[in-house]
Amino acid sequence: MAAYFLRRVLQIIPTIFGVSVLAFLFVHAIPGNPAIFLAGPNASTATIHALTVQFGLDKPLVVQYWYFLVNAVHGNFGNSLGDGQPVLKIIGYHFMPTVELAFFGLGLAIVIGVLAGIISAVKRNSAIDYTVMTLSMMGVSFPAFWLAMMLIAIFAVHFHMLPSGGDQGWKSFILPVISLGTSGAASIARFTRQSMVTTLTSDYVRTGRAKGVRESVLILKHAFKNALGPIITIIGIQFGFLLGGAVVVEVVYAWPGIGNLLITSVEMRNYPVIQTLLLILALEFILASLLVDVAYALVNPRVRYD
Repeated sequence: MAAYFLRRVLQIIPTIFGVSVLAFLFVHAIPGNPAIFLAGPNASTATIHALTVQFGLDKPLVVQYWYFLVNAVHGNFGNSLGDGQPVLKIIGYHFMPTVELAFFGLGLAIVIGVLAGIISAVKRNSAIDYTVMTLSMMGVSFPAFWLAMMLIAIFAVHFHMLPSGGDQGWKSFILPVISLGTSGAASIARFTRQSMVTTLTSDYVRTGRAKGVRESVLILKHAFKNALGPIITIIGIQFGFLLGGAVVVEVVYAWPGIGNLLITSVEMRNYPVIQTLLLILALEFILASLLVDVAYALVNPRVRYD
């Protein structure tokens, strides 16, 4: 197993390199010159040219990428084109609010999704099963921004129970967490049901029932444990999506996270910040996949990686 994880860690290097190339090309494919945004609409051509030269935007793309790559290897991702602050410092300020939002959103998704999936599997082909699956389909189908706006309209505008946006204490977490966790809960519920139905109809469960083992013990101790594989996979995927897919939700709720930072940086053509954010988001997905493999081995010691 140690050799397998070492190979996986080494595979991160070429993956990140490929992502850095794609991120660099994507950023420079965005129409508009950052120097124009920095100089302002009434700036002269000379001022725009001076800023273009100052930030090295006049050099060929290959040269610009080489400078970016060399500096990134040394941990230097440059300075923001907006205020001149180090990119890592800016991202560090916005990173933790996104992690907190994703963490609580994933926790809500796991609790609701796993419980709903188990109940649906145990009561399969019943009214409860059909209701849970219908609600999960709706949860997956509803756009996150639509749900976010509906929650704001109901709980912030109409009932004045919760803040409509910003970071104003623990109450500010509630609506964004619900918006993020709903889609994740729906996906986890569907995977949990499917995996639990498979294990509940297996031979060892039928044998346990024939021997008089309590149904609760069969469901929670035996069936659920053996159904954890696909559930762990979808949880890992959802965590990656929550970290990277919180962009829309953060914008709707004016949440000071990396999603909001990414949108603002794209609007300003802030190349260093956009490139670094894309690299970080890609690394999050890679690490989430690696953690899923670790969780597999911990849950089921019979799993061996060759």
